[in-house]
Amino acid sequence: MQHLSGTLSAVQTSTLSTHNALTQASRNLSRTDFLLAGLDDNPLSSLKIVQ
Repeated sequence: MQHLSGTLSAVQTSTLSTHNALTQASRNLSRTDFLLAGLDDNPLSSLKIVQ
């Protein structure tokens, strides 16, 4: 039972780390999209990211 508890704790920590990494990546993508949209001659500026 102790081993199972330790495993669950490790999985929880791993899941939290993954969530934080994905959240940070999402913020970076949003920031990049905003910067790209600011360029007049950028063909990507007309594209909208569906949230």
